[in-house]
Amino acid sequence: MGLGGGDYSVPEIRRLLQLVGRDAAHLALHLHWSLWRRQHQWQARQAHIRRRTRQLATACLPDASLDLPTPLAIAGLPPLTPLRWARIVRLLPSERTAGRPYRQHRQTIDAMLWVMTAGTSWRQVPPAFGPWQTIYSRFQRWQREGLWEQIRRILLS
Repeated sequence: MGLGGGDYSVPEIRRLLQLVGRDAAHLALHLHWSLWRRQHQWQARQAHIRRRTRQLATACLPDASLDLPTPLAIAGLPPLTPLRWARIVRLLPSERTAGRPYRQHRQTIDAMLWVMTAGTSWRQVPPAFGPWQTIYSRFQRWQREGLWEQIRRILLS
């Protein structure tokens, strides 16, 4: 597949066949638009492939979890001691045993604290913590339920 966008799709051929018999200016306009659209789609596909390749290369790094910053070193927050963790774990909902594998609460809270430490977006959560969507949705749910506020108070106590 070259820079022209490659082969014409069946819908594209149908659109171009409908132009048979039209004036030259109308035909030229549609041919130009068709070429631009296929080039744009080709460039978007190449960018998508490059991004996915970078993501896979990052996810497959050996010992990626060893390079994670400690999520416990947040300015203004004391370390998450075993005593504080014991107080927090009592507040958390029980972990499911059926359905999808449930992400451990400690790992999820560490990921949430990592996002706050690093000041990054949820999408940049390192793969060692698990899927960013899981961490983000749990954070949102806990915030709606008022659970995150209770966790924050324990961390600040």
